[in-house]
Amino acid sequence: MKILIWDKMIEGKILTMCCVCKKIKINDEFDLWLKREDNSVLYNRFINKFGERVSDGYCPEDLEKAMEEVKQYKLDKKK
Repeated sequence: MKILIWDKMIEGKILTMCCVCKKIKINDEFDLWLKREDNSVLYNRFINKFGERVSDGYCPEDLEKAMEEVKQYKLDKKK
């Protein structure tokens, strides 16, 4: 029964994976991200269930770093 509920939960959804650190977003509502090191069993379960339905994105930490790099690049270019 649990497997059927799990399959229904992810049906038609795409898994978001950070293109920098490879964290996966496991909950959209609460913006929860999971590193493989935190729970490799759960991480691998998500990866296996979603298969090829994975989209690149940025976790909040890496997005902040990337935005800082863009700001710095723009400042350096103006000089």
